[in-house]
Formats: sequence, C-alpha cells, structure tokens
Amino acid sequence: MKQLKRIYILSTFLVLSGCISNTAIESPSQDNYFHIINTPIYVLKAENVNQLSFDEDLSKCILSSKDKANLTNKLGTGVGATIVANGLYVIATAGGGFFGPLAVLGGSMVVLAGGGAIWATQATGKYREYSNIEICLENQGYDVVFYGNA
Repeated sequence: MKQLKRIYILSTFLVLSGCISNTAIESPSQDNYFHIINTPIYVLKAENVNQLSFDEDLSKCILSSKDKANLTNKLGTGVGATIVANGLYVIATAGGGFFGPLAVLGGSMVVLAGGGAIWATQATGKYREYSNIEICLENQGYDVVFYGNA
C-alpha cells in the first residue's frame, strides 16, 4: 500500500511538471518581438539580427519541424493502430468457457488504449510542430516565447 502511494505521488508530480511551459502571461510587445503569423510563437528582436537572416533561420526551422512532426504523427498513429488491431484480434479469437469473457474484457481495454494513443497523437500534433520550431530557433540563439492560441 505504501508503494502504491509513492507511485501515485510520483505520477502526480510528473503530470504537474509537464504543465510548466514558457507561455507568456501578457501579450508580448510588437516593438520587442517578431510574431510568427498563425502561430503562438513570438521571437525577441535582437540588435545583432537582421530580418533576412531571421527569415532564413525560420524557414529552415519550419521545414525541419514539419518533418519531425509528420514522423511522430505517423509513428504514434501506427503504434496506436497496431495496439487496436491486437485488441480486436484478442476479442475476435476469444473462445468460450471461463476465460472467454476475460479475453474480451482484456481485448476491449487494449482497443481503448490504442484508440487513446491515436487520439493523443492527433491532438498534440500542432503543439509538437510549434515546440520543434521553438527548440530549433533557441538552438540558433533566439529567445522564444509562446502566447495565446494559434
């Protein structure tokens, strides 16, 4: 029972720590930040950065971000579909007897888990794309914040 409580506390900590982000509370000033149109991304204007070099860096980051986001979308959907297929197979092949209903119940849980994986992958696709752009720009020395919804 004590281990179960520790696992609960650890999982709660992990979930809450995932809520921390670099989202700005107030709208960034247009005088101090570039806003990337149709995204929640704002980049701090720096004196040593000209618009042309920023546009080139941004284009590279957007291309690499879309590639990474597409790959993770395909991977997440594929894993979810495989899990769903395995669950449906268990349900379809469940025989009679004592273990038949247990197999159907287990297969149903597996199908739900696979569907959840597919849903979570699709629901977080845009955020992963924005996050990859943020990481790419920060690796190139830019200061990036999120504000609002895209």
